[in-house]
Amino acid sequence: MTPQPEKLNSMQLHLLRFFSEHQVSEQETKEIQQLIVRHFANKADARMDKIWVERNFSDQTIDEILNSPLKKST
Repeated sequence: MTPQPEKLNSMQLHLLRFFSEHQVSEQETKEIQQLIVRHFANKADARMDKIWVERNFSDQTIDEILNSPLKKST
């Protein structure tokens, strides 16, 4: 059975209305996509910085995590 799509949220509806009322070139579409991607990447970076500080991570901590064997869950 195919999952039912969720309803559109207010931001999605706003964007649909905006783009249906305005002519946007392919270049502008790409620029808007990049803007949205940058926005969420910045939010992710800020969250990671907060976690880094909260957990007192250091470069050594990250090296230890990267060099530890990964456990596979079954």
